[in-house]
Amino acid sequence: MVDYLNKLEFAIIQEVFKSKTTSKENLFLLEYLPFLKVVERDFTGVGLYVKFDYDNIKQIEFNENLNANLSSNKSLKFDSFEEYFSFELSIDKGKFNYIEIVTYDDGWDGKYDSFSFED
Repeated sequence: MVDYLNKLEFAIIQEVFKSKTTSKENLFLLEYLPFLKVVERDFTGVGLYVKFDYDNIKQIEFNENLNANLSSNKSLKFDSFEEYFSFELSIDKGKFNYIEIVTYDDGWDGKYDSFSFED
């Protein structure tokens, strides 16, 4: 499977980089978004892993020393689900590695209509 970011995934990345908890030194990573592609969406029953790769990778110089798990001080809320979700963006060797979304409740089937980020 090869796909591009959907609205939720793009919004999570934007939220992470707007967060005061994310170093402004890492903003250059947003330049990689046009090359980012989704290679897998793995629903775990309590969340989702969205795994990434890149198109035209030869055009990008990655910082091999950059490893981080980036998040936000906000929670993710789906309109069709009572509980809140946490999310994290994993950076490995300067590359977007995956997004992890996890519910604070017992389970999630991956379905939603709309979402928001709340304090």
